[in-house]
Amino acid sequence: MSGIAKIKEVARRLGFARVPAGEVPLTIKMSAQGVARPVGLANMSAGGLQIPASGHAQGLINKLVTGAADAGILVVGDSTGNSAPTDPASTQGEWPFRLAQWLAGQYPTHTVKIVPWDEIGETAYGSAVTIQTGTGTRTLTIWNASKSGSKASYVLGGRYSAAISKLPVVDLLIVNHGHNLYGSETQDLIGLHYLELTETVLLSHPGIGVILIGQNPARDTTDNDIKVMAARDVCAMRGFGFADVWSEFMKRGKVASLYADSVHPSIGVGTADTPTGVDLFLPPLTAHFTGLAVEPERCYSLLSDVKNTGNLLLNGDFSAFASALPDNWTASGATVTKDTTIPFGVNGYSVKVVNSGAAQGYLDQLLSSELRDAYKGQTLLCIAAVYIPAGQDDKAGRFALTSTANSANNYVAELGAEGGWRWKFLLAKTESTDTYIRVRLYGNTAFVAGGITNFGAVYLRPGRMPPGRVPAAVIG
Repeated sequence: MSGIAKIKEVARRLGFARVPAGEVPLTIKMSAQGVARPVGLANMSAGGLQIPASGHAQGLINKLVTGAADAGILVVGDSTGNSAPTDPASTQGEWPFRLAQWLAGQYPTHTVKIVPWDEIGETAYGSAVTIQTGTGTRTLTIWNASKSGSKASYVLGGRYSAAISKLPVVDLLIVNHGHNLYGSETQDLIGLHYLELTETVLLSHPGIGVILIGQNPARDTTDNDIKVMAARDVCAMRGFGFADVWSEFMKRGKVASLYADSVHPSIGVGTADTPTGVDLFLPPLTAHFTGLAVEPERCYSLLSDVKNTGNLLLNGDFSAFASALPDNWTASGATVTKDTTIPFGVNGYSVKVVNSGAAQGYLDQLLSSELRDAYKGQTLLCIAAVYIPAGQDDKAGRFALTSTANSANNYVAELGAEGGWRWKFLLAKTESTDTYIRVRLYGNTAFVAGGITNFGAVYLRPGRMPPGRVPAAVIG
């Protein structure tokens, strides 16, 4: 086994090992193949081997080291990461700004810019802040799609094109959400909101790395803890990188100096003994960027082939729609039509469900007794392509996956992603005693006339995640 192969094998075995205090990590250089490799093998015997927290930043690092192309990071988050002062030397920015400063110091050849989302207009990014003008010709851009008070769904729907899909270069996605997610939901359902974001972003930017931040705990409550555990679950199931900021706060007892208020981290540069809250965001993140080079992690969307991976629903793609309703579906309290003005997929139309009176309007389908008996007692996942027209309230865009034991399992009521297509996920644990399993698609769950939702396709499958059969051509 070659020296490099031995190092890689050690890296795989050690996983999350870190350099002991006072030790010097291995340095890196570029191989002829364009992958960052370690030098100075003597450090191994001295115990100076540092393994990065994951390989999710490695693809980005390779581009930064070679300078072969411009590079980009996409941050999607809330008010714990939206502040970006215009002064590039300021110490008062939140963690994306501070990360940009750190990366500038690591890669002086690159011009480093951070581009904040315009939280007022909410339709585009604002003006870039240049952190550093590099000595070379390449640029690292950090697109900071963070909005105060937002949830993970904020950049989906009508904002998705401007915030996500039109970005020219993305090598790494960092998700900084949790505080504003729905604490009333179970840990599994909270986790689905992270997946709705990551799997959609990966459709537009396949092959990038993904890191989820386990945000800081709330100062006076445990409200955010279940959300951090949900993020950790998603990282374990999907193989994403995890930046455990939560633990950094917990092991310091959530002291008041770490907070600007009951939720937001304190800002500024502290000391090793008295760090600010923003200081504690950096080590769990930079741990993904430092140490021994590993193979890059490249992520692909679990939705990339969803239409070809099976469906317990009949005509879930609505391709059979020759009469008043899509085949195999029934309706109540709703007007159901083909809508060619908001098409989805190859059909050239979507299914528009409109409450016809002062009652809930819906389209629904019961599983056959054979399928019910085959799958009851299992966890099922419903995946729906949903379009909520602008102007609808938070009861639009909902659907339900229900059974005898779980008869009120509706998707949570929310606003924030109207005016564009998005994917929504909903889990249900069925019981062996269930006498029915049903999927119901609402125009609006409120008892109001005129509530509207368009559905493009609906899939029902066993398991906790989308099926994720990625075409072999994109694996490598």
